[in-house]
Amino acid sequence: LSRMVIVSDSRADLIKVYSSSGSLVRQFGGSGNSNGRFNFPTGIFVNAVGELFVADQNNNRIQVFSTEGVFLRSFGRSTFMGLGPFARTQGLTGDSQGRIFVADAFQGTVKVIDAQGNAVSTVAGFGEGPGELRTPTSLAIDRNNRLFVVSPGNTRVEILGLDTFSDPSTHSATITLLPSTFDRRSIWVNPLGDINTDPNLLNLFNLVVGLVKVVGESPGMIVPE
Repeated sequence: LSRMVIVSDSRADLIKVYSSSGSLVRQFGGSGNSNGRFNFPTGIFVNAVGELFVADQNNNRIQVFSTEGVFLRSFGRSTFMGLGPFARTQGLTGDSQGRIFVADAFQGTVKVIDAQGNAVSTVAGFGEGPGELRTPTSLAIDRNNRLFVVSPGNTRVEILGLDTFSDPSTHSATITLLPSTFDRRSIWVNPLGDINTDPNLLNLFNLVVGLVKVVGESPGMIVPE
């Protein structure tokens, strides 16, 4: 399986499996709403036991297959305007606990289910604020147990921590300033807050200027606490 590339062909309503060299190995599906058929398949995900989950977008359901294309089960079909367990599903991904994350583009959330389709929870919700989504599409989970959600309606990617997670973008820095490296300047601050470095003015204060560097981060990303 690691040497195969699995592609959802939304327009043709097919799932296509290619070798690592690009040769078509097999395809399955076709247009329709019966088991094993699709109406605009989108996101795909293969779990640890080799089950292939396919977001069957316009049928408002998730279908599960073996990687050879044998239909196993489906869940989530909606009956009214797409307002069901899943509506306009897009990206799929999963984690080491067996949970499946489903980007529900219509309802602006990420649904969390188990491998049998039972609801576990939801992640985020519709909106424009931090941690909120509009038309979520692609999903990915990184090695630090963070969920990345592409939210085109908000023109951004939301990064959400799952359970016990780490954030490698947050670094601790040890700062050591040697007296010989100090840049000492005299400044004067008037009541309006303007700074003037003219040494001839009265009310002078000493200002020590130091340079802090964090490897791999630009100065604008460093937030002092």
